[in-house]
Amino acid sequence: MVAIEAALKIAPENDYSMKMKGLLLRSMGSADETNSYYAHLAATYPDRKWISKAWWTYIDEEIQYASAVKVLTEALRRDPLNENLLSYYYGTCLWTGSECPPLFPERRTSYPELSCQDALELMGEHFDYLGDKLLEAGLRTVGELYEQEYERSKYGIQALHLGQTAALQGDPSNSAERFIVVNRVFDCIFPEKYICPLYIAQPGDDPEKRVQANIFTSELRRNLVDLAHVHLN
Repeated sequence: MVAIEAALKIAPENDYSMKMKGLLLRSMGSADETNSYYAHLAATYPDRKWISKAWWTYIDEEIQYASAVKVLTEALRRDPLNENLLSYYYGTCLWTGSECPPLFPERRTSYPELSCQDALELMGEHFDYLGDKLLEAGLRTVGELYEQEYERSKYGIQALHLGQTAALQGDPSNSAERFIVVNRVFDCIFPEKYICPLYIAQPGDDPEKRVQANIFTSELRRNLVDLAHVHLN
């Protein structure tokens, strides 16, 4: 490690030296230190694809999702506008599900309240195709549309939520308001914390099934709302 640190002092952006430091940290067995190192690289050098591959390989092979999401939560609390960490944060928070730590719980009481009816109407303003559906059905409001097609609406809002989640990761500044509105409609359509997971987790499940079970957990969605409000303000 001493030789690698010396090399990085001379050429701090040398890919080989950075890769070797990551491998050495991994071999030393300190999960938090390794994840912190990769988080720093990901935030600093977002265009170097090997960083993403190396970090996800480490997280997957060593099953270090909990450590990674803890490190990423701390990093985003320090620098919430750093868009380079969003996909890593989402992936690790998604995997850890209900164990994903809250991002900005102290801010949540300050968020503007949005009624179900207002959220539905705002969603109609954000998504033009809903207006076309209203005209076809002879209805006046998006709320009426969702009441009339409730069963279909449940699946539609899930798909819409997934789309806005992806948009929030890719372009948070322009997607934040839409995500907040869609997430509120999701809460209105699925009351009493009913989240309709794509799959119910079972002991010993593989990671893909675990992710399917966690995709609409309230913890993950609340943290995404935190991020959206950061970029909205």
